[in-house]
Amino acid sequence: MQIETKNISNKTFISITLLLCLTMIFFQTAQQMHYSSLYNIGDPNLGFDEVLFKQFRKWLLWLLYAGILWFQVKSMANKEQLSMLDISKTLAVIGLILVLVIGSMSMLEVVISGQKLLEGNNYQNYFISLVFQKLPIYFFGYSFLAFIMYLYCINNQLSVQVLKLSQLTKKDLSQYYQKTSNKDLETPVLKIKVGNSYKIISVDDIDWIEADDYCVNIHCINKEATYSMRSSLKALEGNLPENFLRVHRSAIVNMNNVQEFQTQGTGLVKLKSGDEVSVSKSKIKMINDFYHTGLA
Repeated sequence: MQIETKNISNKTFISITLLLCLTMIFFQTAQQMHYSSLYNIGDPNLGFDEVLFKQFRKWLLWLLYAGILWFQVKSMANKEQLSMLDISKTLAVIGLILVLVIGSMSMLEVVISGQKLLEGNNYQNYFISLVFQKLPIYFFGYSFLAFIMYLYCINNQLSVQVLKLSQLTKKDLSQYYQKTSNKDLETPVLKIKVGNSYKIISVDDIDWIEADDYCVNIHCINKEATYSMRSSLKALEGNLPENFLRVHRSAIVNMNNVQEFQTQGTGLVKLKSGDEVSVSKSKIKMINDFYHTGLA
């Protein structure tokens, strides 16, 4: 069972961003040439390549200011669930960027045209003109880019897949066999994404899984390793073997590795590794039933 969405690679993210900019550059160049010809406005001596360069200059500045948006989107991706406040903050950041980019663009146009920045209403005229010409399309562009950035951040966070050994690629199998001689193709394994690489571990090597805010920590036997990843206990619970029980709202335990189970007072399971995990009162009967049915 796959518990991660399709990963967006760095190349895909960059390609989408550049494609967005290039599409807008050519569209606005063609639009300006059409209106200039139709209504006889602007400089009739400007060729397509000159208008294209002017649009390229503007969108390059637009792209540079997009770096501010990245930090806001990245902070949102670290949250388990988005709120209206997060969306409002993002829109406010986009609004601030729009003021900065149009202000900088107006200043640049005044300087390039050879006019004096503080003379008359040169700057103000450029600013107002760009607001009406560029604001809607720049807002759409930043909003779309924020969405792509968010998907990129989410999909590049740590994630996990619950698979059978037979579902692994040859590369994954090679990595797995370097650590174990177990070649039972029905063995459940976890394929853990860490950055741009993967870790393959058998579920038999897991002691218990702990909820940690919007992530989970997977504790291996003998405290050999602990993996932290973006997932939830609920997502994992239904895809693990029957010997993995949700003993608490924040813990799943591999009952095969339990050394002692206490039912008096506050429930508690002691693992062979020495770790102790609390058991909810509502889960005590489930654990007793597990042992009585002979699943352990």
